[in-house]
Amino acid sequence: MTKKIFFVIQEAPFAGTEKHRITQSRPSAPARPDITHHILLTIIDSPLYKANKCKVYIKTVNNILVEINEGTRIPRTMTRFMGLMRDVLRKLRIKSEDKTLMRVIKSKMDFPPGAVKIGMSHEGERICNEHFAADNVVLYVSAKQRGEDRFEDTDIRMKVSDYELSGAAAVGKAIYFIEGMLDIF
Repeated sequence: MTKKIFFVIQEAPFAGTEKHRITQSRPSAPARPDITHHILLTIIDSPLYKANKCKVYIKTVNNILVEINEGTRIPRTMTRFMGLMRDVLRKLRIKSEDKTLMRVIKSKMDFPPGAVKIGMSHEGERICNEHFAADNVVLYVSAKQRGEDRFEDTDIRMKVSDYELSGAAAVGKAIYFIEGMLDIF
């Protein structure tokens, strides 16, 4: 049975400066940091997160990796969330009195050996129990508004619906499925 779920929110449109809008890899694509915010809130509001059964990472369009530590709460308003992301990208970490809440990781993500890496895509296989048979599962979700889902180093692609869903809706359905398997209520 799955012990830990790792969420990787990819292609999040954050950078440390306003120059990001100019240097974005696809300047014609509108930057939508609200998509990342909605996905994060969906994860953090879930019983799966509250039961400490998942870990969250954000990978920006500029390949900056941000780790969100367990128990960290994210601001509910977009303005405060953008300020938090700006701070973590500038200071490289956000601390509370007794622990680090968020930090920029300079190396690549290390997942436990044998972790199954799944890219969430409406073009993938239908979600099933076998996807979560491993002790550790990594779920990649794109923070893009539209376009092809590009996931590096995934074992399979999985869909949670026959319809195209927003990132937050897709993550919500996956979490609901996982919580049912793990008997988390």
